[in-house]
Amino acid sequence: MKLAIYDFDGTYVEIQTLPYLYKLWKKRGINDKAYKKYWGKIMRRFILNKLQLFGWDKVKMRRYAMALTADLFRSISVADLEIFLEEFYTAIKPHISGAMKKQLH
Repeated sequence: MKLAIYDFDGTYVEIQTLPYLYKLWKKRGINDKAYKKYWGKIMRRFILNKLQLFGWDKVKMRRYAMALTADLFRSISVADLEIFLEEFYTAIKPHISGAMKKQLH
């Protein structure tokens, strides 16, 4: 069984997962065009929001970022995505909170 966990407040993973995911995507050189397109959209909206030039709350911003990340994932084959997500999980393992992991088990 596979389990997807979205940790927006840092209770399960001690780092910001979305920037880390995009950083790994870029490092692996997977579909650079899609990386630039979706990360650029997220960062533009994030900056405008921080400057209070765009009136979204955190929930709406998170939904937007996750939707674009889903689009990023659709830009490659399912087989390549599975390989990437395994690499991402391996890379993020050291940053997972031990206490939260015990609670989930």
